Amino acid sequence: MARAVRLSKSKISAGYRCQKRLWLETHRCEQAQVSRGSEHSFRMGHLFGDKARVVLGSGQLIGHARDIGQALRETPAALQRACVENTAVYQAAFEYQDVVSRADAFAPHTGGWHLTEVKASTSAKEYFYYDCAVQVWFVAAPS
Repeated sequence: MARAVRLSKSKISAGYRCQKRLWLETHRCEQAQVSRGSEHSFRMGHLFGDKARVVLGSGQLIGHARDIGQALRETPAALQRACVENTAVYQAAFEYQDVVSRADAFAPHTGGWHLTEVKASTSAKEYFYYDCAVQVWFVAAPS
């Protein structure tokens, strides 16, 4: 029986940069070899996210890095609390058309919401804009 494939913002971004990478991450993920440099980048990205949350202010972190289903279940209540408390929700989980995404920071803002996508970079890269557009597609989708 074929394994169910679930797209994510990360996979969409990977495919935008390299279609072969998307195919490999989707169909041959068990063969992935993560270099020491990539592992270091992942660790630095997580540390950068921790620091960004300090700068961005109080809010609730939706954990469950490996359990997107639980993150999707916890996000709606967290967003309701954020509206009442005027705080952010970090790593809010969204799903639309069977594609999933996590928002670095999502907070109520004058009549709507403010989405913050955190990047550990000294300059904007072209694919950052595409990444943000994908995020907006998720959060603007009808529920």
